[in-house]
Amino acid sequence: MFHNKCLLCLRLAGRSVLFRRKSTYFITTPIFYVNAPPHIGHVYTAVIADAAHRFQMLLGCQETVFSTGTDEHGTKIQEAALQSGSPLPQYCDHISLQYRTLFQSCNIDYTDFVRTTEDRHKSEVHKFWNVLQAGGHIYLGTYSGWYCTPDETFLSENQLAERQGPDGCTYKVSAESGHPVEWTNEENFMFKLSSFQDDLLRWLQNGLEPPRSLLCHSHWKVDGKKMSKSKGNIIDPLDCIVRYTASGLRYFLLREGVAHSDGNYSETKAIRILNSELADSLGNLLNRCSGKTVNPDQIFPKFCQHSFSIYCNSDEALKLVESLSALPDLVKDHFLACNFYKGIDCIVATLHAANRFFESQKPWELCKKHQSPHQNGVLHLTMETLRVCGILLQPIVPELSDTLLRKIGISKEKRMWKDIRPFSWEQGRLCNVPISAEKIMLYKRIMVSKS
Repeated sequence: MFHNKCLLCLRLAGRSVLFRRKSTYFITTPIFYVNAPPHIGHVYTAVIADAAHRFQMLLGCQETVFSTGTDEHGTKIQEAALQSGSPLPQYCDHISLQYRTLFQSCNIDYTDFVRTTEDRHKSEVHKFWNVLQAGGHIYLGTYSGWYCTPDETFLSENQLAERQGPDGCTYKVSAESGHPVEWTNEENFMFKLSSFQDDLLRWLQNGLEPPRSLLCHSHWKVDGKKMSKSKGNIIDPLDCIVRYTASGLRYFLLREGVAHSDGNYSETKAIRILNSELADSLGNLLNRCSGKTVNPDQIFPKFCQHSFSIYCNSDEALKLVESLSALPDLVKDHFLACNFYKGIDCIVATLHAANRFFESQKPWELCKKHQSPHQNGVLHLTMETLRVCGILLQPIVPELSDTLLRKIGISKEKRMWKDIRPFSWEQGRLCNVPISAEKIMLYKRIMVSKS
């Protein structure tokens, strides 16, 4: 039982019985308890899994499975239903639907949503139970210890702490979560794991692997403080979507969240990051190179080696080409390790280089001087940067990436990982590509009231 961290299980096909081909990928989130509505931490878990799943599809994985869902059994769920005043089945239906609706709002592209109250789940559990029981692997036994209902786990003495309650009495609580514990004696069914000791050793010795990757991420704090109902600082993801959009919420969580330490949700920081990176570095660059002032022909100009050699040899241009050339491999390494924040950081650095290049070339002045070859060279390298970054950002912000790529005329058939290379200066594209006439604002700046 991992009650202190959220879990993601990732498994790539190898010698697994279910998945034999290398083109198969399976990923699952934990199934989430329905004792309360989903909060931002649940969305973060699901967004990590979704980004990993989308990245595998971007690489060309032909068969992918992304499973998530809700766990609707347990004492704390029963207690939550009683507190809500709703019958248990209706309560579970309500909270589970909130998860499903929220995930859909956040563009979580799962392939299966599992509920432990579904008939298909109960049917398989009954089959498994009957097999174990028939084999004599289940027996009735007793167990006692300090039990924490909110954490759903027994705790040893060294995992406990003492706290003084409002009545002045001292109570035992979980040292980690602070939740109360009570001494519990229970009669329950036990599983004879010891019967399988030799089988487990043989299983490992034969190289039959457990899930190949298990990702544990930490909690999210709010303005540096632990998120809890008692503090009234639970962050509602739906409010965040209204405030930042689904793309904005996904981007912030994957940009700011790291696995090795607690993430810190701050509205001030979220607005700063989204305005600076999505609205300015990415969105404004797209607007500038697709606007009619600097791009009167409304095209993604063809590559011209002569113009490229003459006009794209400044320090800013050379640094941009160097950064863009290295970008796909850097991002791939980070995304494969689910270090999405590192991949995003590399993308943003390249976008900064593109903005510096664009600013240094002053294409708005070139347009006035009718210097079309120079102007088209600047537009081409800038839009090539946007093309590559748009493809790379698809696992992070799929909806926003689609808008960007559609605007610069990149068809859906040309948005896979294999389409990133060769870069335009490596192969030479011999025709102009019309850009979309659709007027878009890739990401609208979030305005902050001075009050």
